[in-house]
Amino acid sequence: MAPVVRISPFMGQPIIITAFVVIILGGIGSMEGAIIAAVLYSTLFTFVASYFDSTIATIAGLCLMLLVLIVKPSGLMGKAQKV
Repeated sequence: MAPVVRISPFMGQPIIITAFVVIILGGIGSMEGAIIAAVLYSTLFTFVASYFDSTIATIAGLCLMLLVLIVKPSGLMGKAQKV
């Protein structure tokens, strides 16, 4: 990203936030879950960003992640681990 934008300590932050949300949504260690979560997150992000703002779209993605964590803490395709 350095040739595209100015160099700063926070230049990869939007990519890291998106990757974190997709991995948590899909379930850690699940490739199928990551693909499903990426499609779900990108659809939600594009829909909300086209009608509102990209900041609100990021907040909507984080709210989706929170909702999935409340309903199914292991993610969409993750397996629950026994403690």
